[in-house]
Amino acid sequence: MRLTVYTEYGLHALVHLARNDGRPQTARNIADAIGLPLNHVVKIVHALRRAGYLDTARGRIGGTRLACPASAITVGDVVRVLEYRLDLMACFRAGGFCVVSSVADCHAALSGALVAYLTVLDGYSIADLLP
Repeated sequence: MRLTVYTEYGLHALVHLARNDGRPQTARNIADAIGLPLNHVVKIVHALRRAGYLDTARGRIGGTRLACPASAITVGDVVRVLEYRLDLMACFRAGGFCVVSSVADCHAALSGALVAYLTVLDGYSIADLLP
């Protein structure tokens, strides 16, 4: 399974925040420090804040910081939050129709593969990604 650039950027942003030991970082700081487009960083911060992984504060001394230790945020968590779709086939979507269901039961095999993939990613935290 290939991760979107959005998720890749999210992982880079979280590693950057983890490196800064709780010091608030503006979206502009994050974008500039790791060479990401500012508009992507803003969207990523919003999504990760809604999921409870980031704290944000407005104002002159505001910014973004991790809401919990980097060791408590798994790569699997981030993928689940930032990936637009985790469905491997159209029939995985709600109300999706599988055109090959009469000749092959791919659903069980691919569902198992997705679970295995996410389980491996759950074994790594943002802290594990720090250099």
